[in-house]
Amino acid sequence: MGDPVTKRPIVRESKKAGRVRYVGIYTTLRDQYAQLIDVICDERLDFIGVDYAADNWDVEDVILPLAIEKKIAVLACKPASELDATTWAQFFDTVGTSWH
Repeated sequence: MGDPVTKRPIVRESKKAGRVRYVGIYTTLRDQYAQLIDVICDERLDFIGVDYAADNWDVEDVILPLAIEKKIAVLACKPASELDATTWAQFFDTVGTSWH
């Protein structure tokens, strides 16, 4: 997430000038979810990236409904590190082989 308060004017101007097409913010840290919610409520974002993973469903209660309400795309990150899966393909491959 960095420092969204400082970066907002820069990002806003870059989009207005056509230097960037999409504006978003990304965090995989649960302790930053409150700040992420504040940014979602205060800014017009095109996307957010969150740790919506097999081992973390915390975003379902507030963040995903808010993203739907605000019409913000969601990028899901970090499928399940305890399964040695760093991509969704690895996650489904691991889960799929464990069902046999």
